[in-house]
Amino acid sequence: MLFSLLCYTSFAQTEEKPAAAIAVEPTFVGGTEGMMNFLSENIKYPKEAIESNTSGRVYVSLVINEAGKVIEVEILRGVSNSLDLEAIRVCEKMPNWNPARDGDGNAVKSEVKLPIAFTLD
Repeated sequence: MLFSLLCYTSFAQTEEKPAAAIAVEPTFVGGTEGMMNFLSENIKYPKEAIESNTSGRVYVSLVINEAGKVIEVEILRGVSNSLDLEAIRVCEKMPNWNPARDGDGNAVKSEVKLPIAFTLD
């Protein structure tokens, strides 16, 4: 069994200020490589998905608060119940991020969109 992870992020602030107010985007501690390592070490391909030969890309939205904590995880486009639930589980388990910052350097709440690709060999 093999799963691959594709990490592409796009950012938009979710509060009353427009997205342009974000001067520094939120980042996973350790960068993209750190996120890939975290996901590969923590994702468990669901038995149900293996048995049904289910694979695909689950798109999730994460809200990162001012402290860098993942506070909301939502499926934007799912594949199957088992893969969707696994994507949510692992995202909720993520360590704190470096939060987004506005032009004054203040930490602000933001959204990260992340596709997680599950592939069986």
